[in-house]
Amino acid sequence: TEIHLDNYTEGWNALAVSFTRFFLNSTFVTVLSVIGNVLSCSFAAYAFARLEFTGKRLFFALMMMTLMIPYHVVLIPQYILFLNLGWVNTFLPLVVPRFLAVDAFFIFLMVQFFRGIPREIDEAAIMDGCGPWRIYWRIMLPLSTPVLATAAIFSFIWTYDDFLGP
Repeated sequence: TEIHLDNYTEGWNALAVSFTRFFLNSTFVTVLSVIGNVLSCSFAAYAFARLEFTGKRLFFALMMMTLMIPYHVVLIPQYILFLNLGWVNTFLPLVVPRFLAVDAFFIFLMVQFFRGIPREIDEAAIMDGCGPWRIYWRIMLPLSTPVLATAAIFSFIWTYDDFLGP
C-alpha cells in the first residue's frame, strides 16, 4: 500500500558483497571484450580481405565453419583448457579469447565490409609508400567506422547478456 524507496538500497546491499562489485565486474569484462573483439577481429578481417597469403581460402572456410558449431559442444573442453591453464575463477577466460579473434561472425561481417572498399585506395597508398600495417591503421580503420560500431554494439550486448559462458 505504500511505496518505500529504501527497498532498493537494501536490495543493492543485501549480500555480503555489494551489488556494485558485480556491476563493476560485468562492466570491466564487457569493456575489455568489446575492445578485444573490435581490434582482433578487424585485424583478421583485414588480412582475409586485403592480404595475400598461403591457405587464405582454407583458413577463411575453417573460420566460417566454426559458426556452425553450437556453443554447448565446446563448453566443457573450453572449461578443461582454462582449468589446466589455471585461469578458473579469474577474468582471463572471459577476456583473453576476445583478443585472439575468436568471433567468426564479426570477422565475416568486417571482411564483407572491407571487400566493399575499392582496392584503388590501397594502390594509391602503396604508391605513397604505405605498407600493409599503415594502410590498415590510416585508411581502412577510419573508413570502417560503421562496421566497427556495429561490432562494438553487438559485442557489448552479447557479452553483457552472457550468463552461460562465465
